[in-house]
This record gives sequence, C-alpha cells and structure tokens, in this order.
Amino acid sequence: MAYFQKMMQWLGNAPGRGRRGGALAQHAVAMSGMLLVSASCVEDGSRDGSLGVERGGEHSAQLERWVESRFHDFVKQADGSVEIDSCELDVASPNTVGLRFRELGIPQGATIDSARVQFVADARSPQDNAQVEIEALEADDPGGLAPEVILGMPPTSNSLSWQVPSWEEGGRTSRQQTPQLAGLLQRIVDRDGWELGNGIALRLSGTGGRAVRGSCDGHDAPKLTVDYSWTGDPPPQERIRTIMSSAAANNSDGTTGWIGPPMSTLPGDVEVLFLHGRATLPLELDGWTRLAECFEAPDGGGGCMTAADCTQWGDDGVHCLSLPQAEIGTVVFSRVVGWDEPEGTLWTPISDEPMWSMSVLLRGVDTTHPMRDWAGTSNDGFAGGRVPTVYGEPGDLLLSSFAIGASLTDTSLEEAFSLPPELTAVSYGISPHGDGWLASRPLGTLGETVAYETMGSGAASNEDVLISLTIRPAP
Repeated sequence: MAYFQKMMQWLGNAPGRGRRGGALAQHAVAMSGMLLVSASCVEDGSRDGSLGVERGGEHSAQLERWVESRFHDFVKQADGSVEIDSCELDVASPNTVGLRFRELGIPQGATIDSARVQFVADARSPQDNAQVEIEALEADDPGGLAPEVILGMPPTSNSLSWQVPSWEEGGRTSRQQTPQLAGLLQRIVDRDGWELGNGIALRLSGTGGRAVRGSCDGHDAPKLTVDYSWTGDPPPQERIRTIMSSAAANNSDGTTGWIGPPMSTLPGDVEVLFLHGRATLPLELDGWTRLAECFEAPDGGGGCMTAADCTQWGDDGVHCLSLPQAEIGTVVFSRVVGWDEPEGTLWTPISDEPMWSMSVLLRGVDTTHPMRDWAGTSNDGFAGGRVPTVYGEPGDLLLSSFAIGASLTDTSLEEAFSLPPELTAVSYGISPHGDGWLASRPLGTLGETVAYETMGSGAASNEDVLISLTIRPAP
C-alpha cells in the first residue's frame, strides 16, 4: 500500500506543462495480479477524462463529458423557434433547454452508480423559489439529430424535479449541481440499441429563473460526471476522441479572417480545419498543412477542381485568382498542437468574398500521417448531398463536410440538408455567407465507406461541395 500511495503522489506531481500550464501525467500499475488502477491527471487541461478500477471480471470507471460546442446546447423559445448560439441558458424557465453529451463509452447494460450535471451560475439568484424538471430522451444515440428533433422527442418515464437553491454569480458548487440522475441514464444504457460510442440528451425546463453558462464558456460549460460499473471484458476504447469543435466566419466586409485557438488542447492533439467560401480561398496558412481541396466543378461534373487546375495565381502564391467557373470551394488543413500555442491564425483575403470555417480538435491521431484518404464531389446534380466514399480501416475516423454556396432563404439547413442518420454532428456553419455541416463516424471495417445521403427536401439547383477524409489513429 505504501508503494501505491507513492505512485499516486508521483502521479499528481509529474512534470510537464501544457498550453495553459497544466500538469499531465498518465500511469498504470498492476498489484498482485488482481487490482489494476489507471489514472489520467490533467490540471486545467483536457475537457474529458476517466478513472477506472478493475478487480477480476468486475470493472468500474468514471467519465466526464462537457457540452462540446454550440450545436450541443440549445433553447426552444416560447414561439417554437430554436436558438443554438446562446452563451446563457435559463434552465428554470418555460423555455426548454436541451443538452447533448456525446460518445460516453459506457457498455450496454452497465450499472449507473452515479450521474450528475455540474453547472456554473451565470447570474446571481438570491431566492430559493426555482424548480427544474429534468428528462432524459428516449434515443439510442441523439448524436446526429437536429436540435428541433431532440427537443420534440419523448422522454423516459422517470423524470425528476430539482429544487434549486439560491446562488451567486460564478458559483460552481453543489448548489449548481443537479440531483442524482443515475435512474435517468440507466433507462438509456439498458436500451437494446445502446452501443459503446453512444451519447445522451437531457431536456430541462421549469420556473423561477436560473441562468447558467453554456458551451461557449469553455470549462464553464455544463459537465456530466458518471460513475458506472459492469461485469465482463473491458470495453474496447475508441482510438480517436473528438474533444471539441467550433465554427466562425470572416468579417462582414471580407477584409480579415480569424481562426481562434481551440480550448482544452494538449500537446499531440490534431486540429482539422475546413475553410469554405468562394473560389479565392487561401491554399496555404502559416502553421498548417493542407490535406485536401475541392472547388466546384463546372457544368455539373460532380468532381472537384484542385490547385492543379488554377490558371492564374496571385502575387503571394497562396490565392488562386482563376479557377474556371468555380463558385464555391472547401480547403482542408491540419496542424499538430504543441507546447506553446499561438493565439490564433489571421489571414487577409484578396477579395471581399465571404468565407466561413468549421474545425474539430481530435485526440489519439497519428501526428505524422493524420490523413489516410480523401475524396470530394461538387455540383453533382443531386438535389440533396451525397457524402463521397473513401478508403478506411478499423479505428479510423471518417470526417465529412458539406458546404452550400449561399444561405438558404426558403427553408433551414436542417430541413433541406439534415445529416445522414449514420453520421454524428460535429459542427454547423450557418451564416449570411453560407451554410454547411461537419460530421463524423468511427470506422470498424476495412474498405470503402458508404455514400451516405442527406435527409430533407434538398434544393433543385444548389452549388455544393462535399469532402470526406479518413483520419488515422495513433499507432
């Protein structure tokens, strides 16, 4: 036992500094062939973590998941409209708040020993008169569903009430923590269709008013902590983890573009960036490696034009000034996160044409050769969107992006081009500049992926570009 205590003391004091000065240590030790303790200690660093204990065939673990991006917390207003970019969530109001926690990694039928959501108070509430109704939604995995769909789904039969005490702004204590949610989660993981990589969605509404911080506040976003146990073989671990995602657009006058740094990075993480816009997108960015590019093919050809098709380059050698008939394009970049992180990437477009971006931060990626394969298609005459097929291997992560050249005016992006149900939403880009989404799917088989098709009405004549990539796991 003295050795075990020394090991744990070493674990907490291990050297090494991350982007925000946090210490990172990982260690595992077997004792007497019976007890395995593994720990990952991250101080002000990672947004996800776990601690597991194994004794014989019995296992227990703890996981933490934050609401990762603005697409995973949303509010249904009294008039029926859905807001997905609010940094403040009132969980005790007639409006309905939805929270989505992705990729829990809990085996089907595991016992949920404890589950709670921790909030951070966004405003002072001196009264003890708030009440919140919390429901879990009856879904095997809500990962790829639009917010409107999630908010309209039936809940489990065992909702619970939270009598919320008074609190102070910025509070992150038991006062801002939900009651025990184990019973709600148990109903979900006991479903026949539950799988290891599935997530859950919660719905909250009430009276009295309680404002909490949303996903745009980083580590102040709602956090789910689950303790669970099971008997049998340890579950396989997903080799690539999605840590967070973001979406942004350049200035309205088209003069500058800005890519802010992702939160919660650790050295060795890989960020993948999808730049969308008109045909004068930059083909080089300082500190980034270009993985792929697809510019709209002329005359409904269904393929892609690339940098090799450029007939005139700008003086900077970065922007192509002439791609025949191309109206929209996507360029994909990647970078490996280091110890000293820049504050962001700034570039100056050569025209006032709009651009927008979506990015995803991944953990567990092969940093030397992150991409295995890619394919693109554009303007293929199909009213919806058809995801290009690419070669992948077990453990790879499929990333697929869809971009349409102008914002939809008669219908919403979700109604016209909702995600294929086989894919999980990573990010949505919805702005006056253009629309699009980024989605993912872990791969378990060898060979070509499926040409998944979008759901919804589509558009009779749409300028679209779709790119698929397979990302390799770390060896």
